[in-house]
Parts: sequence; structure tokens; C-alpha cells
Amino acid sequence: MPRTHSPTPEKITATRHALGLTRTEAGRLISSNYKNWQRYETGTRKMPVSTWKFFLLKTSTRARRLIAGRPNPADHLPRDKRETTRPEPVAPVVSAHAVIQAARHSAQSEGSD
Repeated sequence: MPRTHSPTPEKITATRHALGLTRTEAGRLISSNYKNWQRYETGTRKMPVSTWKFFLLKTSTRARRLIAGRPNPADHLPRDKRETTRPEPVAPVVSAHAVIQAARHSAQSEGSD
């Protein structure tokens, strides 16, 4: 397996733009914030490889194709036949604690009926 290096600030910015994400949205996807994402894009801070892989995992196969420089399978289609909508928003990350609390609440409300 080839070794993955930290992405360049230019690659980080280009990928975010290609996905139509704001810095805030991108930061939230990796459980971070706008300021940290800005630091990655400006090169003030180097993005860890694990964070980059996590971001790619969270943003779908489309992003991985873009990063690898592989063409989109729809590129051969006429422009009017391509998907032109913005990608669906990624579901927010839900903590295990929130899931447990919701399950307890559900069990309690079923028991009181």
C-alpha cells in the first residue's frame, strides 16, 4: 500500500471548493472548527494524514476520485446529462452518549404506556 502524505494547503482548499463546503462545514465534518480548518488551508498548521483520510471518508467516493485525479465516470456524458446538484449534506456526527440517552428515553416512554 502506498504511503500517504499530508495534503498540501492547495489540495485541501481545492477539495473543499470542489465539494461545495464552507470552512465551517468542513471543520465540523472532522469534529473541528472554522479556525483549525483555516489553519490547514493557509499552511499555518499541517493537516495530519489521519485527519485527511477521515475527511475523505466522510465526504464520499467522489472526493477520493477528485484527490486521486481520476475522472468522474459521468465526464463522458453531455453537460446537460450530468448531475448538477450540490451533494447531499452529510449527516451530523452523533455521539454514542446521545444514542444511549435516546434509547433510554424511548424505552422509558414505551414502558409508561
